[in-house]
Amino acid sequence: MKIVKHFFKLGMLALCLGGCSIGENDPSGGGNHQTKVNDGTFLYSGSSVSALNTSISGDLVIPETYNGFTITTIEKDAFKNCSNITSIVVPKTVTNIGESAFSGCLRLNSITIPFVGLSPDKSGYGGHFGQIFGKTEYSGGIETSQSYKLSNPAFGSDPNGHNKYYIPASLKKVTVTNATTLVMGAFENCSMLTEINLNDDIVAVGNLAFSGASQIEKVSLPNIYTIPEQCFYKCTKLNEFVIGDNVTKIEEYAFESCINLEMINSDVLGNFVIPENVIEVGEGIFSNCLKCVSVKAPFIGLSDSKTSGGGHFGQIFGMKKKDTGVTRVGSSYLNSIGQTVNNYYYVPNSLGYVTITNASHVVMGAFENCSMLKNLKINKAAQSSVGTNAFKNCVEPTWY
Repeated sequence: MKIVKHFFKLGMLALCLGGCSIGENDPSGGGNHQTKVNDGTFLYSGSSVSALNTSISGDLVIPETYNGFTITTIEKDAFKNCSNITSIVVPKTVTNIGESAFSGCLRLNSITIPFVGLSPDKSGYGGHFGQIFGKTEYSGGIETSQSYKLSNPAFGSDPNGHNKYYIPASLKKVTVTNATTLVMGAFENCSMLTEINLNDDIVAVGNLAFSGASQIEKVSLPNIYTIPEQCFYKCTKLNEFVIGDNVTKIEEYAFESCINLEMINSDVLGNFVIPENVIEVGEGIFSNCLKCVSVKAPFIGLSDSKTSGGGHFGQIFGMKKKDTGVTRVGSSYLNSIGQTVNNYYYVPNSLGYVTITNASHVVMGAFENCSMLKNLKINKAAQSSVGTNAFKNCVEPTWY
């Protein structure tokens, strides 16, 4: 009996020297006494992965499978204080990332993730990019505030909640590979990022999703249906954007203060094209877009169905007062008791050319006081229904 035990121990020792752990978890249904194994960089516990220790470094790729398990989980604090990681790729198989998983990764400059936030089905603040870096302050982390909708806001208060996260200042590039939605505030105030690459499967984006991401120059969202409120607010380096074929609505102040935005659905500098598939826009979608030279749109104002004050051209630039680079334009309409009053909009001085392609009418005061315009073209179908003062103090239109 002693001889048998001796040979059993020698056999187990040989297995250990070959790279296995005594009692290692067997996915086929064997022993489950010791579940943690490692490959020299990552520590695995079944389908979960974390750093082997904080000294791991360089450009890392987490495998989709290891030791017979599909990797689905990155644990809370899994890579905390791994300050020498420069990039990391999280595979599409991962469906859960713990809070603060990458907190303190001070040299991280690129990260690839399958979704934004803690899991692909999270809503509200569960889908904020900052969550995987956590709420604990550390040297080298930039404080970033990201918004979510409060379920019960106090009367008269901000209806949004705000969470603060600390994202490495070194982080420049994010690639998202398998998302279908981005929640409200998903990348809000991520001013350290210069590049956000998104998979084409994203169909819905929340308000303020990229607001304050001031270093990004381009974002591609070809399959969304709505461009939401203040989606790109103060994206001051955003240079171009393509409105996809599925978009039917652009909400209020979507591109507000994109002061370097030069091309929308165009390869001509200064040219903003709202495509025919868009049937409604919100107030101020191009507010403070100071490089807008030319606008081509299917209707005048907020939609072709709007009458009176809802059909003023200036509405796409909004009522928020700007200090420089704009002209205050007063456009008249009749109020509910029949009085003539003015709305005031702030239209870029750079704007010289407007083409309307599919309007059915031109409301009272539509282009009134748009004195900066050099050329105005409107489709002929609208010529039979023109309101008073429609072109007062503005260039006369060419009907085509």
